[in-house]
Amino acid sequence: TTTTTTPEKESAVQTPRKRGRQKLDPNGPRFWDSLKSRLKYCLATIRREQTYIDAYSRDYNTDLCKPTREIQRAQSVIYKNKQKIREIVKITETHFENTKPIPEAAWQDDGIDAEVICCSLCGSEESTPENDILLCDRKGCDRGFHQ
Repeated sequence: TTTTTTPEKESAVQTPRKRGRQKLDPNGPRFWDSLKSRLKYCLATIRREQTYIDAYSRDYNTDLCKPTREIQRAQSVIYKNKQKIREIVKITETHFENTKPIPEAAWQDDGIDAEVICCSLCGSEESTPENDILLCDRKGCDRGFHQ
C-alpha cells in the first residue's frame, strides 16, 4: 500500500507548532486585556479548587473516603495560581514604577482639585467623556490614568 500526502498535510508537517504563551508587548493594544483575562482565569480556578476542598473538609461527610491525592492536587493548583497572580502584580507594578503621582498640593480637605488631575502615563490633562481620567483607588497609588 502506498500513501499519498496532500499539500495541506505537507504544510502541517513542515511548520512547527509554537508552544507556550506568547510574550506580549507592554505597549501593545492587547497587553492589558491579556493580563486581565489571565487574572480572571486564575481567580476562577482558585475558587473552583477551593470549593472542591471545602466540600470534603466538612465534618458531616465522614462516611465518605476523603480523596487525599485530589485534595493535595487542588492545593497545589491553588498555590500555582497564586504565584501567577503575584507575577501579574509584579508586571503591573514594574510597568507603572516610572509614572508620576498626582502632586500633594492638588489634594484638598474635601478631595482633589479637578483642574490638576493628569494622566500619570502621558502627562496630559485632556480628558473627554469617552476617555476620561480615572483615579486609582489603591492605597498609596495616587495616580490618574486615561480609560
